Amino acid sequence: MRELFATMEREIADPPRYAQADLELHATILRATHNVLLAQLSDTIAEGLVASRDVTVRSPGASAASMPLHAQVIEAIATRDADRAERLMTDLVRLALADIEVILGSAVARPAEAP
Repeated sequence: MRELFATMEREIADPPRYAQADLELHATILRATHNVLLAQLSDTIAEGLVASRDVTVRSPGASAASMPLHAQVIEAIATRDADRAERLMTDLVRLALADIEVILGSAVARPAEAP
């Protein structure tokens, strides 16, 4: 996980390479859970991650803003602090959702209000 995080840091200015490392990191986390259900859903989850990553990399600074949370998730997993890892991963998902809302919200033309 730390090697993938280092790749994300190194490739942050290259969205496709950054996204690939990010996806590999999340896949590694899924495998590390040893949860059979999650393992079976990993392809479906990966598709969602790819779609969200395609959007969030268009938000200036979004990748850099997510890096501290990624680092904290990895540390929580390394120290076997499941509760903290869960909270941090939830924060990471919320951050991605906020980025998606900003990008998609700015891409959708708002109808003019009636006078």
